[in-house]
Amino acid sequence: MKKEKVAKALIPLTLAAILGCVFYSRLIDDKDKSGMRFIGSYKMGAESIYLYHVSVSAYPIPEPDLVRLKEFLNQFVTAIANEYRLEPEYFVQTEYVIVGGWPELLSKYGSYWKVETGLGMRPDWSSLKAKGALKRLFTKSPAPSELVYRLSRDEHFERFFPGLKWLSAVDVYLGSGGVAICMASDGEKFLERTRQFYLTDLDSAYRHLDFYFPIIDIDDFEKVSEKLTKVWFGFFDVYIAETKSDPGILIASRHNLGGLMARFQPVLESEKKR
Repeated sequence: MKKEKVAKALIPLTLAAILGCVFYSRLIDDKDKSGMRFIGSYKMGAESIYLYHVSVSAYPIPEPDLVRLKEFLNQFVTAIANEYRLEPEYFVQTEYVIVGGWPELLSKYGSYWKVETGLGMRPDWSSLKAKGALKRLFTKSPAPSELVYRLSRDEHFERFFPGLKWLSAVDVYLGSGGVAICMASDGEKFLERTRQFYLTDLDSAYRHLDFYFPIIDIDDFEKVSEKLTKVWFGFFDVYIAETKSDPGILIASRHNLGGLMARFQPVLESEKKR
């Protein structure tokens, strides 16, 4: 895939500012700023995919930074939804939920959500196809998939908890390392498209889960084909996920979100009084 620009330096949460326009031709490290950086734009045929990253120094994220990060992401997602008429869907990779103190949160907030279990599909998922399943069984190749929870609003939440604020996966699990958000114009219906794509020749052992969901990290955009990128962004318009190779939050979008990033940058820069 053709890259217009890529900047790869890792910057702690309080260390960066971005200036520029369109493709953000200037990227300036400022040690008193927010941790945002524009990674680059990737050509996808006639379209561009815009990549951004909000960096953190490491996991676990210090509580003051985590509070600001949650506030930023909630406001940012709401603004994207309003600006482009998209609906967010929230997911958590289960391997991050079953360690430390995270399992108790699922029990505590389970009544807020309809919890579904699906399969997260990494770019190299070919060994889950019928022809590759037996081969993978006798090799030590890295797991191309993992279980993912979808945490959507329970349809009876308002009736059982009138006046109570609904909490998303961002409010509860951000900072675990496993939160992801997909935003599409038809909301959850994008999962019908992912199911149709991944089930085409998936081994029968993997065909009985609630949904199938792509797991994408920063480095994947340098490795995968333009064809697969087009598939991903045929599922959704915006993909947001906590990242592991460079700790922080990846934001990949069919839309140029530079203006919205700049609008909410002060949320990350300011110390909140709680």
